[in-house]
Amino acid sequence: MLTKNKIHFIHSAINQYEVNYGNRFIPLWAYTLASYIPKNWEVTIYDVELVGVEKVEEATVFAFSGINQDCEAINNNYKILKQKYPLAKFVIGGPIVWSYQQANRLQELDHFDYIIVMDGEEALPWLLNQINSKTPNVKKIMQFKRFNLNLANTINFDLLKNANKNYYGGIVEVSRGCPFLCEFCDIRVLPDNNRSHHKAIETIIKELDAYCQAGIFQFQLACDNFIGDPNWAKKCVEAILDWQTQTKHKIGIWTWLTVDIVKHPELMRKMRRAGFSMLFIGVESFNASSIIETAKVQNKNDQNQMVESIKKIQAFGFVVVPGLIFGFDNDDQEMFDDMNQGMVDTGLIGGDPSFLVAMPGTPLYKRMSESSRIIDESLSPSAPSTFRTYKLSSNIQFLQDNGYLKKGYLSFAKNVISPDLAFKKFKRHLEIMQNSTDFVAVNSASYVNPVHGVLLHLTSFEMVKRLVKRLLIILNPKRFWVVLKAFVLFLKISKKRPGLFSHYVFWLFNWTNLIDKYQDITNDDLRLESVDQNYDYNKLWKSLEEQVALKSNGRDENNIKVADQLKYTAKGLVRLKEKLLKTNG
Repeated sequence: MLTKNKIHFIHSAINQYEVNYGNRFIPLWAYTLASYIPKNWEVTIYDVELVGVEKVEEATVFAFSGINQDCEAINNNYKILKQKYPLAKFVIGGPIVWSYQQANRLQELDHFDYIIVMDGEEALPWLLNQINSKTPNVKKIMQFKRFNLNLANTINFDLLKNANKNYYGGIVEVSRGCPFLCEFCDIRVLPDNNRSHHKAIETIIKELDAYCQAGIFQFQLACDNFIGDPNWAKKCVEAILDWQTQTKHKIGIWTWLTVDIVKHPELMRKMRRAGFSMLFIGVESFNASSIIETAKVQNKNDQNQMVESIKKIQAFGFVVVPGLIFGFDNDDQEMFDDMNQGMVDTGLIGGDPSFLVAMPGTPLYKRMSESSRIIDESLSPSAPSTFRTYKLSSNIQFLQDNGYLKKGYLSFAKNVISPDLAFKKFKRHLEIMQNSTDFVAVNSASYVNPVHGVLLHLTSFEMVKRLVKRLLIILNPKRFWVVLKAFVLFLKISKKRPGLFSHYVFWLFNWTNLIDKYQDITNDDLRLESVDQNYDYNKLWKSLEEQVALKSNGRDENNIKVADQLKYTAKGLVRLKEKLLKTNG
């Protein structure tokens, strides 16, 4: 029998080994929301990957969050805890709720007592106060207004004190939202999320400092686009530099941003000095028409601008970790060769190309649905059964023949894991920095810390097995020769360009990840479908033309830039229409 109100956060995420190379990061959602819990509640965070669900103690409320792929794990843990503690209340929120709401699947979460749509910083403490009151007035589904991120608390570091040894690094949320137009992106379609919202810079610095005090020096600065507002980004980086001068802390940073960082060379210099080393950039495609189709105007590449931009960014000493996508309507028969060549030309040593997916709530989902190209949601990539069964899948019926897509991807995968291509990419990567006059040598901790990563692997038998498998992959004679050649090349260039060992380690980890994932890939690992032979191609532009006519200017009720996105997508589909007419006569 409980004598005090208790809330337990149950982190049930599926930890995909290849995403963070087996390294765990703190469940930010739980530590964030824990800082908003009323003082008369006792708070505990359970990371179920570290502490089995059977060890979770009784609570008044159990709180869950996650993304679509976590649904099965969330439901399994819910069932165990509900059976064990039937009187407890169960609440769920986070990205999975928004996504399921947009896909009209919210009923699949109906077994939870309460469902929070959107931000939980104000909703969850309000709910707990209602539960604690004598006359609660609570609806099952709650949706509060967007939380003002500038008023955010620091995360609950008291709860992290005994858990920090389990994690490779810390996560500091710095902003939400992005001002760009990407058709497939489910970030910009959240209410009022088509612009940047920032956490107070002094709060960011407090969190970095608290992490360092706890012995954590590798960071992900979580955001939708770090340079959504370049002026804010400059102030944030300058504050980090000032803090480092005062504290002498050396840190390594990974963050998410867009390719137009190339327009801000002075900001890039300061970012390098502050410890930024890994930049995730949605490159998506090297096909100029595909980029226009998806309204990713900042990635313009009709005159090779994208290739040159990536090279310029990496010339400062960054590793660009690219998002890469196949399956745009404008992708042609050269799509796989173009991707390989683009990765070599730009010296991209990271990246794992996937196929286009239509996320519920996005303009892409609407367009695919209205042109009769959405596959049954129960078979989508986010469905647990699909997630387990296939290495690559999509919920879209592609215009390209699925036989060609499968054959082309299998050939691409074989090529991308080959020793020759791996070495070419690494060599080009180092050459870009060797020939650069913008390279910034830094005296900071690297985001890539192989010793720390290996030690974390040794804490789990499953992780040890993966580490041994990685070593066996390297010991293949042809691969081992390339590993040695790459190391010698690194040593040669590092005399004039110090600090590149982390680049070598990242290249090696990413390459062996791809080998592990794709060396035995077959047709059965790919679930890719195409429109049938009698498909009416007029569906592709009929609905879009109607939308363009209705949305000639302005934004929608959620402050989302609808008209501009439609304009660019329509332009891309005009190119496709002209190409199809030319091909088919």
